Amino acid sequence: MVIALVFFGHAQNFDAGSGERLLKDFFKKLAQTCQQRGQDTFIHQVSCHLQTLMTLRKARNASRGYSNLIEQRRKEELPVVVLDHRLNGGHLYSIVHDLHTKGCTFEMHSSNKGTQVHPAVLSWLGKNWKKVVSSNNSCLTVDCFTEYIHKNGTKFRSHPNYHNEGPWYDWASVTFGEDGATENVPCRLLLFYHQKGENNDLSDSKASQSTNDECGIRALVQTCSYRQALGTPEERKEKMYDTTLLSRHALAATWVASTIGSPAHNLPRIDSVPVESIQDNLIVVEEMPGLVESWQGTRYVWLARNRKLEWPNMFRIGP
Repeated sequence: MVIALVFFGHAQNFDAGSGERLLKDFFKKLAQTCQQRGQDTFIHQVSCHLQTLMTLRKARNASRGYSNLIEQRRKEELPVVVLDHRLNGGHLYSIVHDLHTKGCTFEMHSSNKGTQVHPAVLSWLGKNWKKVVSSNNSCLTVDCFTEYIHKNGTKFRSHPNYHNEGPWYDWASVTFGEDGATENVPCRLLLFYHQKGENNDLSDSKASQSTNDECGIRALVQTCSYRQALGTPEERKEKMYDTTLLSRHALAATWVASTIGSPAHNLPRIDSVPVESIQDNLIVVEEMPGLVESWQGTRYVWLARNRKLEWPNMFRIGP
């Protein structure tokens, strides 16, 4: 130990780790490159080779950081390309509205004719057809898409049977409310479509030329209730509804009173929103997974906080 301190300085310079687990990597491999011509010559060559190795490692690490910095600066200097909201690929199916029954059916355009649109979606569309098309529109068909790309490049998917492995409905943060009193709510994305105008369907080109703030693309979403539905921030923390990494939300529901042969139950609350109100994709864990037509009681989901934006502050030590 004393001779090592003389030649290599502080013990951290030659620490072989617990149980000498780094002895082979740190000393023995290096010693194989040195000449066995006496103790003094051997120790001198080992120390010189060790200094060279540590210098090269430090230079390599510094060059990596410098290269990353240069790459980051180069990206910052590139012009920012502003993308438009757009639907990806062709429409998978069409929703057809029946004027007599006031219900909706679907026509699948893919080769897999066994894919089904969820009954909860068809039921809501039948009752709220005028929310899908403008009030002056008499169109009875709406083409539905399963992929939408946000103008920031984020892709969202809402497929009823992705690769024949079951439904894939992404969750996203959607802004509800008026200016000055808005709140981002977790929502399940059910489908995407073009808002139909008075006597025409908005194509991609017409959507991009729209004079208002909306591009004409809308999303059908299943919503959650506002956060205060489960109590004040203090009550939520006390009940462990808000933790360091997770927050609990209740699925929004429309209560239906009991009738003869049918007990009271809840229906999923579905809404049609412009894609401009979609903020970011989310990681959501459902206590009772899946989209259902109705349920009793309350269904909850857990939202994982944003790993890039929120986690660093959650683990920060000190004020």
